[in-house]
Amino acid sequence: MTEIETIADQLEQCVGGDVWYGASLRELLADVTAERAAARPVPQAHSIEEIFAHISAWLPAVRRRLNGEAVELSSPEEWPQPTELTEASWARAQTSFDREHDQLLKAIRSLSPEALDATTPGRPYSVRYMLCGVTQHVVYHSAQIALLKKAGPDPKRQMLRHTVATVAYRGGKALRGAPAGFGSFRAGPTTRTPEQILAHIGDLFDWGLSIAKGKAEFRESEPLPWDKEVERFFSALGLFDAHLASGAPLRASAEEIFQGPVADALNHVGQLALIRRLAQSPVRGESYFRADIVVGRVGPEQAAARREFD
Repeated sequence: MTEIETIADQLEQCVGGDVWYGASLRELLADVTAERAAARPVPQAHSIEEIFAHISAWLPAVRRRLNGEAVELSSPEEWPQPTELTEASWARAQTSFDREHDQLLKAIRSLSPEALDATTPGRPYSVRYMLCGVTQHVVYHSAQIALLKKAGPDPKRQMLRHTVATVAYRGGKALRGAPAGFGSFRAGPTTRTPEQILAHIGDLFDWGLSIAKGKAEFRESEPLPWDKEVERFFSALGLFDAHLASGAPLRASAEEIFQGPVADALNHVGQLALIRRLAQSPVRGESYFRADIVVGRVGPEQAAARREFD
């Protein structure tokens, strides 16, 4: 194998071959969805999407240098600004990368042996040094992608998810065992009914999900019958929590999402517990500090209370 063949083979292997050090770039990306690619599990660090775009930007730049151009990438060219990623656009980005990679390999394999010792246009190093560098560049950033895939969740998102699980636990307790007719009970002539309060909580989590997706829109729905509103309560929690768990980017801060819809929902869950008492069907008190509340457990099936009192 000639030196040029070796250089091309090394680049090809680190992108999609059976590499000695672990997984190639294509293997790392094989199970990465658009949502995961756009996620930012490490605060202040680049996302997988951004790193992949950075790797991709240098392939045509190196090829153009091989053709004699003194190419320099500006900061926006080197690190393109992320857009709202979809599965289709993520697939197109990978297809574009594959095309540029194939063209660069073809350009490398067409070089003469003497070309390796030539000076890279506009740079103080040889073509050999540049080609070895682009391979190292792929390996370096592939390692970052591997770390991002293993990175733990954002602690702020986890705290937000724990708060949602708390709403499910406390809310579930206020809803279970409600007496017949409780949904239409009125504590006073100007107060909301439990059905109205529960509908509002569902609206809050629909709103929270729209905020998280960057399309904030609050819609006030007509209350459903009690049993249907109970179903909607847990469904809305589940959809909101699933978005948080997906790693998709939050289009507002975790603090803003908490202080708006989530904190408001907690307040209204407390109202439901109070109305239960006014309706002569009180919910037993509990040490919620000791409660078995688990991130992701946001459905009607909740753990039994550990320490209740009257």
